[in-house]
Amino acid sequence: MLNSRIENGARGLISGVAALVCAMLALAISGCREKTIIAPPVGVEEKTEDYWVRVLLANNVKNCSVRPESSYSILNSDTNTLIGRYTKSYTPVTISTKGGFLLIGNMPIKASKITIVTDQPFVFYLNDKGYRGEVQIICNTDGSIDAVNRVPMETYLAGVVGSEMPSYWEPQALKAQAIASRTYCLYVKQTSGRYRHYDVSKTQASQVYQGLEAESPRVWQAVNETTGVVLYAKNDDGETALMPAYFSALCGGKTESAKKVFGNGWQSLAGGPCPYCIKTAKKDMYFWPTVQFDKKFVQAQLIAKYPSLAGLGDIVAIMIAERSELGQCTRLIRIRLIGANGKGESIRAEDLRLAIDPTGQKIKSTMCQVNDNGKGFVFTQGRGFGHGVGLCQYGALEMAREGKTYRQILDFYYPGSFQKKLY
Repeated sequence: MLNSRIENGARGLISGVAALVCAMLALAISGCREKTIIAPPVGVEEKTEDYWVRVLLANNVKNCSVRPESSYSILNSDTNTLIGRYTKSYTPVTISTKGGFLLIGNMPIKASKITIVTDQPFVFYLNDKGYRGEVQIICNTDGSIDAVNRVPMETYLAGVVGSEMPSYWEPQALKAQAIASRTYCLYVKQTSGRYRHYDVSKTQASQVYQGLEAESPRVWQAVNETTGVVLYAKNDDGETALMPAYFSALCGGKTESAKKVFGNGWQSLAGGPCPYCIKTAKKDMYFWPTVQFDKKFVQAQLIAKYPSLAGLGDIVAIMIAERSELGQCTRLIRIRLIGANGKGESIRAEDLRLAIDPTGQKIKSTMCQVNDNGKGFVFTQGRGFGHGVGLCQYGALEMAREGKTYRQILDFYYPGSFQKKLY
């Protein structure tokens, strides 16, 4: 498919630009040493476009650098024509924008989007981080740049599973993670991905993707031995469909309902007790320490994420509007913010958590209490790490250690779901 695109595009070759671009991409010897690239198993590069993934690697940046690991082609994606073919460059090429068009080095290209297609081993480096597949550089209307990695699903998963779980974890846990990640990615691709120029991001906002850095033989084995397998379940309307296979690092003893946390109901995501993660997680991870945030800081973070909250004036109180009682602890579901003007506004507790602490490293979950000590808002009695919906990764590790298969792990965390091999 790529060859036909290049051959068809060659008729529209812009020879003058190609020559100048080629000159700028001249070879320059570099002493850098990178991780040895693993040869992926035969057959993992699914050619059907339905099973390729568009991963947002960088967004709203002023420029980025690209260094292909082999000879490559640059396509004008606006017109599907070939700009040129080039030999391997040892020097990264800086790409920026000017006047609504892209610049390769200092040379303007009359395109708002280009695609860099490498030859074998189909690897490129973006800002010194290695990825497989193609990279698209997109000029946004505000003059910034987005970089999107187009990559076959199984190859993408090799960069996800080792990012979401340590590669030395039990093989059955890695396989369960591979199926959950594949299912989640396809669900997002078919829903919100339809309305934007990428399917998922490389961060925990979707699921963590570190490309070549996360690959290992054990990860590739887990991906390859579950190739094409996804999870289906019934939604609240009783319809069977590809499900959003949510997962989090550590549920803290009880997984939560997807409907309560995310607002979308699935019978296999109703939540329930998890007796496993407490056996594997360190105590200081299972129970996280009290953290405090200045009120002005909290207000600034919330308004930056949700500008409409500025109408409250100073935020003087955080009230619990809805919670799940989990035995000895509580998971916050909805929060009501009270302003100095007496007005109030309700938001999801998960949104509050990530607005105040986008890294999720301090307020590790909504399984906690929130208090006002006069100087700031204090989050105490914290347990778990993440939103707590679906598969608990530390729980999956313990189940695998106890001899459970990946099928049993998935059945436990997504009860009532079933596995289907798409390709």
